[in-house]
Amino acid sequence: MADTTAYRVAEEWVRDKGLPNQFGQPFQKQRLRVGTKRDGSTAVHEFDAVSSDGTVVASIKASSGR
Repeated sequence: MADTTAYRVAEEWVRDKGLPNQFGQPFQKQRLRVGTKRDGSTAVHEFDAVSSDGTVVASIKASSGR
């Protein structure tokens, strides 16, 4: 199994330092409603960073090189 430690550290830095510095407010990982499934139930997705006022929502992605 791949070691994802570096990715998790980078994701935390972006959420805890980078985005707050750019937008002037704290961010946290959060599940948000994104729609409705065919069966009528609520569809949700966990986003990597959501601003405290809810105006900025982000998924933090990276790819590993060789």
